[in-house]
Amino acid sequence: MCIDYHAFEQNLYFTQKSTQLWRYIGDRAGVMAINNLPVMWLFATRNNFLLWATGWDFATFNMFHRWIARACGLEVFVHGMCVCIYQNLELGTESFLLLWKDTDWFMAVIAASSIILTCLLSSSGIRNAVYDLFLIVHQGFACLILIALWYHLMVDGPDYVVFIWPCVAVWSFDRLGRILRLLIWNKITAYSSAEYNSEANVILIKARVRQDLSLSPGTYFYVYGWRSITFWESHPFTLSGWNEVTTGEESYTELIFLVNIRDGFTSRLRRQLLHHGDSESELAASSAVRKVTLSVEGPYGTSFCPWKSESAIFIIGGAGITVATSFMQQLLDSPRSHKYLKSGIKTIKIVWAVRNVGLYQFVRERYISTWEHGLASKDVELSLDIYLTSSFKLIDEISTPTEHISQPFEPSGDTKSDFSPPSSVKAEILTKSVLYQGGSKHSGDGPLKTTLHHGRPRISDIVTSNVRALDSSGSKNHALVGCGPKAMAHDIRLAFDDVSKIPDVNVDFHLAPFGW
Repeated sequence: MCIDYHAFEQNLYFTQKSTQLWRYIGDRAGVMAINNLPVMWLFATRNNFLLWATGWDFATFNMFHRWIARACGLEVFVHGMCVCIYQNLELGTESFLLLWKDTDWFMAVIAASSIILTCLLSSSGIRNAVYDLFLIVHQGFACLILIALWYHLMVDGPDYVVFIWPCVAVWSFDRLGRILRLLIWNKITAYSSAEYNSEANVILIKARVRQDLSLSPGTYFYVYGWRSITFWESHPFTLSGWNEVTTGEESYTELIFLVNIRDGFTSRLRRQLLHHGDSESELAASSAVRKVTLSVEGPYGTSFCPWKSESAIFIIGGAGITVATSFMQQLLDSPRSHKYLKSGIKTIKIVWAVRNVGLYQFVRERYISTWEHGLASKDVELSLDIYLTSSFKLIDEISTPTEHISQPFEPSGDTKSDFSPPSSVKAEILTKSVLYQGGSKHSGDGPLKTTLHHGRPRISDIVTSNVRALDSSGSKNHALVGCGPKAMAHDIRLAFDDVSKIPDVNVDFHLAPFGW
C-alpha cells in the first residue's frame, strides 16, 4: 500500500500530482480491503474446508480472523481519508459536502464506520465482560457491512461487487454445516440432564445423542439451550467423557461435559438448575440431577492419539482436566469397545494445576476413582501430580494417616511459605475431606500414584526431567498433551521446545484449546 506510486504532470484525469497520490493511495487501500473480506469471513467460521485441510484448531483461525480484520480496518480508514481529501481538493469544499447526500457515498461511510467499530468493540476485555452482547453486535455489524458495501460498490466499483458473494457463500456454508450437525447428532424427543455442584462450582451435563456416531477425545461440542430467550446462543465445551446406553426401548450415547461457571449461558443454566428455591441458602446448594433441553453441535477439533507412544505427559490447568479425562476413557474403554486401539503406552503422567479444591474433589470422585481398576489390567503406570495453586497454607496438625498418600505433601513451584491460614471451614475441606482422601489408597508400587503439591508447577522442569528419566530407561517415543490458560499454554510450548532438542527422543505434541 505504501510503495511504487508514479505521479506525473499533464495527467488526463488529475490536475495535480498531489491529487493523483491521494487517489492512488485511497484506491489501492480500498482494493486491498475488499480483497480481505472473503478471507476474513472464512477464518471466522467453524465449518470451512481450509480448517479441515490444515488441521489447525479454531482458536488459531480465530486469531487470524482478528488480525485480518484489524488490517482491513486500517485499510478502510486509509481508503476513506484519502478519498475524502482527494474529493475535497478536486471539487472544493462546497461540492464535497454535497457528496454526503449521495446514497453510494453515505453507504460507504456506514460500511467503513461499521468495520472500524467492529474492530474496536472486539477487544478481549469487551468479549470477556459481555460476550452475549458482543456476539449480537458483531453479527449485526457483519450484515450491515455487506449491505452497505453492496450499495456503495454498485455505483463506485461494480467490478468489486463479486467479492461480497464469497462472504455470503462462506457464511451460508457454515450455517448449513451447523444445522446438519444438529440434525445428525440430536434426537428431537431426547432430554439431557444436568447437575450443579456448588463446592466445585461446575455443572455436569449429560447430553443424549444418537449412538451410531464415533467420538474422539479432546474434541469439543457447541451446546445450545433451546428454552433460553437467547436460544441461538452456542458455547463450546470440551468432551470430558461419554456413556453408551442400551435399554429395552432405545439405544443412545450420553456426551458428558464438565462446565465451569462463568457469566452468561452457564450462569443462567445454574439458576435454572437451582430454580426450586429463592433463599440464599437454597441457591448456594448443589442441585439434584435435572432434565434440561439442550442440543449439541459437533464434534470440532483435531484428533490426536497419544497412546502410540511409550509414555504420555498431560499438563493441565483448571477445567482443562476434561481433556485428560476423555483421553483416559478412550484408553480404558478400548478392550470392551468395538474399536481396536493400538496402544504401546507404559507410563502416564498427569500434572494438574487447580485452584479450586472442590473441583479436585469432584473430579476425583467422578473420574479418577474409576481409573485404577482399569489400569491394573493394562499394565500401565499412572502418576497424578495435583498442584493446588490457591493461597492456602498447609496445616501441619493433620490426623489423617500418611499411608493414604504416595509421597509427602510439600510446597513446590514459586509458592511462598508465609501464606496466611484459611478459615476453619476451608481448612477442614482442604485437609481432611479432600487432600488425604484424594491420595492413592495403594502403596507406591500400585498402578495409580497420587502426589499432592502446594503451588504452581514448574512445567519445563517437570517435562524435561520426566522425558530424560524415561529416556535413560530406554523409552524414546513420548506424547505431550497440554490444556490450560494462555500463560500455562506458553510454558507448555516452551517445555516442548526444550525436550525436542534432546537427541534421539521423539515427542508428539498436542495443545488442546482452552478458550478463545
